[in-house]
Parts: sequence; C-alpha cells; structure tokens
Amino acid sequence: MAVMTISTAGGSAAVLKGFAPPLPILPVRSVSGGTGVYFVNLHPVQVTGFIPLSPCTSTECRTEDEWKNPVFGNLQSGQGINTPTYENDVNGWLLDYQLWSANPNDQPTVTVNLEELISGVWTTVGTAPINFITTNSFGTIAGHKSYYYFSINWGKVIQFEGNGIYRVKVTSTFGLIISCLATPCFHALLWDCQRAKGTVKWENRLTGKIGDKRSDYVVYDLCKMWLYDSVRVKGWFGYEKVSEYREVMQEWGKPKHGKIERVRDEAIQRYEYLSNYLPKYLHERFAIYGMMADELRVSDYNIHNSDFNLKRMVVVKDGSFEPEYLDNKGQRLSKVKVFFKRGVQSIIKSICCEVIK
Repeated sequence: MAVMTISTAGGSAAVLKGFAPPLPILPVRSVSGGTGVYFVNLHPVQVTGFIPLSPCTSTECRTEDEWKNPVFGNLQSGQGINTPTYENDVNGWLLDYQLWSANPNDQPTVTVNLEELISGVWTTVGTAPINFITTNSFGTIAGHKSYYYFSINWGKVIQFEGNGIYRVKVTSTFGLIISCLATPCFHALLWDCQRAKGTVKWENRLTGKIGDKRSDYVVYDLCKMWLYDSVRVKGWFGYEKVSEYREVMQEWGKPKHGKIERVRDEAIQRYEYLSNYLPKYLHERFAIYGMMADELRVSDYNIHNSDFNLKRMVVVKDGSFEPEYLDNKGQRLSKVKVFFKRGVQSIIKSICCEVIK
C-alpha cells in the first residue's frame, strides 16, 4: 500500500493511506506462470551497439579522457561512400522505447544529433534526417514497434564536415519524460593507409534473440532483423595456422597389411586477435556483440602483417574471451588475446566426385 504525507498549515502532518499513484498502462499477459505485466523503463534502453550510449548528465570520475574511438571515412570523386567498405566505417545503434509499448496512444519524439568538439564545446553539426545519419524510426521495423535504429556513415561525415572529434547525442521526449544519451567521442579522419595502420576493424550482423549484459532476465527480440554495426580498435589480427586436419581414411586389405586411402581431408584455419590496451566498454561489448554475432567479419590494417588478404573475412570464435587487466597497476585499460577460426571452411580434399549422366 502506498503512503502519502501531506504537510498542513497550522497543524501536524496528515498521512493518507491507500494512495495509488498513476502508473503506465501495460498490456496484461502471462508473466512467470501468472497474470501480470512486465516492468518497463521510463527512459530508452540501448539494445545493441559496440559503442555505448550513456546518460548525458552522468557523473563519472574514473573516465578514459584520452581515449578516442578511431573511425575513417572514404571519398570517391569527392563523394562519401554510401555503404560500409574496407576503407569506410559505419556505426549503428538500436534503442528500445519500452514506455511507448505501455502507452500506445502516445509516441516519443526522438532527435539524433552529431556534435563536433569545437574550442572545447560540443557543437551540433548535423541533425537527422541528414545525409550522414540514417534512421529506422518507430513503425518502420516490422514486428518491433518500440525499436528505434540509427547509424552514422563516416564517409558522409568527412564529405560534409571534415576531420574532427565527434560524438552522437540522442534526446527523447515522451510526455513529461525527457531523456538524453551520448556516445564516447570518435576521432574521424579521411581514409589513409598510414592513418589506419595499427588498427583492426570488426563488423557484425545480429538477428534472433540476445540478452542484456547488465539486466537479469532481459532478452531482446531481434527476430526478422539483420542489424549491422562496426568497431575499429587498436590491435593485430593474423598469424594464420592450420590448427588441425580432419581426416576420413579407408584401409583396404588384410589387417596390419592394408592400404590406406584418403577419402576426405579438411584443413582448419586458425587466427589470433591481439588487442592493444583498450577501455573496458569495448571489451565487454565485443564479448557479446562480436563473439556471439550471427556474422562477424574482420579486417586488419597493420602494414607489417605478412597477410595482405585479411579484408572483411568471416570468422567464428575458437575459444574464450579473457582480458588481462591492469587495475592494480593504476591503469583502467586492458588487453585481450582471442583465437578465431575461418568462418567459411571450404579447404577440403575429397575423392568423391559427381557423376555426370
């Protein structure tokens, strides 16, 4: 039972019991074997994205002030590339406005801004809809009424705004509730091999269902979606090895004296990913949205890498994700070593041939 206390002039406080504050109207459904409603967040919740969105007003004394997420934009004949490529980076975010599901007669107003750090002040340089911000707003994602997806094309940013330090800010208004989220900063530069040296880019695609890292029992529905995102970090990918051969052999003749014939053989390619020291948010989000992605592609930009062909190659994880932390040494950055296998295993040898009739 809710209790409300009212202070009265010239007397003692009055206590009213049984007061019921207004609550969002939620659809009644089966919840944990009974009848009830799910709890909803009053503010938008980030569902996916390698780069986090945090409240604009949050105070955190333990920040990585020097860290800037590197991104590159590629131009062709002075025009920004429209799609993600080896040279052109695109970032994407998916938000869930759960309160709208609880109050279907209203709709949030969402504004996505790109801000540039100019003379120490974050200054808006673009607001969606605009050429470098793409949005899939409410009602355009089939089966997901409360979802809002948007992406930033850094090639278009370079074309219209140039190199700079940027961040993305999302402000929302739903009735009397005002929300503001912002990303860490990006260092956007025109694509150049020398500038990209020492980086690794990961690109993912997500569908199906995925859990929330911070909230227990929360699983988001991405069915019928094929979400794209990417992240570029400082590190190294390569050191290819054939980690095993999977063989099917046939032995002919008498025991211990028979001929062995190779029926089928398969070479399993294995690679190493070695990150530099990175902020924890990059590791923890990659451990989910990268390692558990439905499709994961990797590109390496290290000039001294002996493998020149690591360009948007499909890979799958081949081990655990265990960062090495330096917290007890006064640093809040960490690095990780992870093994991956080629995502397309087609290096085979077989004696089986098709019969052409």
